[in-house]
Amino acid sequence: EEAAAWARRATQVPNAHFWAAANLVSALGHLGDRRQADEAVAGLLRMRPDFTCNFAKDRLFYVKNPEQLEIFLEGLKRAGIH
Repeated sequence: EEAAAWARRATQVPNAHFWAAANLVSALGHLGDRRQADEAVAGLLRMRPDFTCNFAKDRLFYVKNPEQLEIFLEGLKRAGIH
């Protein structure tokens, strides 16, 4: 819940980067709130229509802890990003 709250704040910053929206999607995916996750996915895909789990994985190559990356990707998948 705390991660979702911080991610939501980050998305409200003017000209927020799409990664803020991706973090919100992942957090909401883990929380299982389908309605909010669907809204967040729609917002992310408006910003970055080509966003997928593979897109994220390719660009997050610098994440050294594979467990952290898997947690992030699992949240995306639960929210409907594949």
